[in-house]
Order: sequence, then C-alpha cells, then structure tokens
Amino acid sequence: MILSNCSQKLLTLQLYSINLTNFNSMSEITKRKAFSLLAIIGVLLGIIAFLGYYAYDLKQQVTKDVAALENKQQQLEKVYTKLDSISKALDEKIQEIQKLGGKVDGLLKVKKQLEKEKYELKLTKKIPADRYAKIKEKIQAYETLLKQKADEIIELRKANELLSSENQDLKQHADSLKNKLSDLSGTAENLSQKIKSAAGLKANSLVLQAIAENGKVRTETEYKSKHLALLRINFKIDDNKIAEKGNRNILIKIIDAQGNTLLAADGSLGKFTYAGTEMPYTISKEVVFDNGGQQYVIDCKTAKPYESGRYMVELYCEGIMIGSGNFVIR
Repeated sequence: MILSNCSQKLLTLQLYSINLTNFNSMSEITKRKAFSLLAIIGVLLGIIAFLGYYAYDLKQQVTKDVAALENKQQQLEKVYTKLDSISKALDEKIQEIQKLGGKVDGLLKVKKQLEKEKYELKLTKKIPADRYAKIKEKIQAYETLLKQKADEIIELRKANELLSSENQDLKQHADSLKNKLSDLSGTAENLSQKIKSAAGLKANSLVLQAIAENGKVRTETEYKSKHLALLRINFKIDDNKIAEKGNRNILIKIIDAQGNTLLAADGSLGKFTYAGTEMPYTISKEVVFDNGGQQYVIDCKTAKPYESGRYMVELYCEGIMIGSGNFVIR
C-alpha cells in the first residue's frame, strides 16, 4: 500500500518536471515558489522512501517472528507428545513389574514427576525457557529408564519362570511323596486289618440248645416252638497268641426266615457296625477271654415265641463275626 502511494508521488513529480521547461519564462517570485515546492516534494519523497523501507523491514521481521513462534509451538507439541508416549510406556512397565512381583515405588515417583512436566508444557506462556530446556534434556533420561526397566522385566520373567519350574518340581515331588504316603497308609491299613483279623477271636464247637418252660434241655437241629422258651448257645474260643487277654463283649444276632433280627426279651434291639455298615443285634454278653480255650454259655430270651422256619444265629466280637449256627422250628 505504501509503495503504491510512492509511485503516485513519483508520477506527480514527473508532471512537475515537464513544466520546468517553462521555468525560465517565469518571474523571480514564481521561480522562488517553484524551488520551494520542489524542495518540499524532495523531502516528501525521502520520507516516503524511508517509510517504504521501514514497512518492508517490519514485514520481514514479523514474518520471521511468526515462523519462529510456529516453530517453537511445533517443538513444544513434539516434546509433549514424546512425554505422553513415555508416560504410557511407563504405565505398562509399572503394571507388568507389579504382576511379576517387582517393586514399583521408584517408578511411581518418576511417573508423578513426568505428569507434572506434561502439565507445565501445556502452560507454555508461563514456563521459563531454562525449565523447558531441562524438560527436553530429561526425555533421554526417561528413555534410558524405560530401557532399564525393560531389561529388569526380562530378568523378572526369567526369575518367575525359574520359580514356576521349581514350584512344579516341588509339586511333583510333593505329589510323589503323597502317593508314597498313600501307599504306605494303604499298606499300614492292610497290615492293621491283617493284624486285627489275626487278633480276632474264633468260636468253635458251637452248639444250640432249646430249653423248655419246665427246664428240659434238648440238643437237636429241629425243635417245636413250645420246646423253645430259651435258646442256649454253647461255644469255645480258639487259642490266639496275638489277641490280648481281657473282657470281650459278645454280640448275638438271631435272624428269622424273613431276614429280620429278633428283639430281646425287653423289646430292645442293639446296634453295631460290621464291615462299615450299621447292623442290629438281639443281645450282648460280656465274657472274660484268658486264651485258655474255655467253654462259654450264653442264654438268649426273645420278645416273642419262635414261629416256624429256619433261624440263623451269628456271634460277633469287636466288629468281626466269630461264629454262626442254625436251627429249625417245625
């Protein structure tokens, strides 16, 4: 705009120059006025030229300042982007190290400082130039830290893999010991059962007798119901060097033809465990076992008279059946 005005002034000056040819014919006063006018025009032309140069120089400076400002803004954005990328990578490292059981207290402090510097970069009008320079310098330190932590993660993974392998070996060893212990336990249980079985009493020479109301004793395999008011069981117990001497509780189970256990005279029915199953019994009798092959006699009276059919009599001691016999009611 200023240069265009200068061109117009120069054109006007040329027009004045054309009229100089008539200068000699002018009067003295007119000549002085003409000189004054020319001087003024010259001064104006100088001012115009100076202003034109100043405007051009100002425009160049403004262009440079704008370019510098844009460049600085680009640099700030680049630094901020870099810090943001480092921050995300740092988050990943923190999470992975935590999963692997490593310590992250120091990294959390670095993360806090990094976020503070990111915030400062957003306030570009307030951040001092030296502070901005320091932030730029710390980027390399952050990148070095990330590399160190990446190496640390690799070592932690190796340590965890080794620990996992050792744990697996220990687990297999523990399983092996458990299996051996189970086998030993099974062997011990079998041995215990064998010892228990070997130590169990055995009844022999078992004889079942019917005692009538009048006291008459009959020793047969078949009886009439009226002849059996009381059942007498005679038996001996074999010698057993393993079995300990002492009192033994003999359980007697009388079973009718339908498989029912008969009730004792008082209407009661006892319970005991045999081969892991709870079973009823008719009566119990405590005897003294002295390992001398002595004879035992036990009388059994039931709640109801015997009906026709075959009856079984079973003797148990300490969870083992030690003898049995049967008889028939006609």
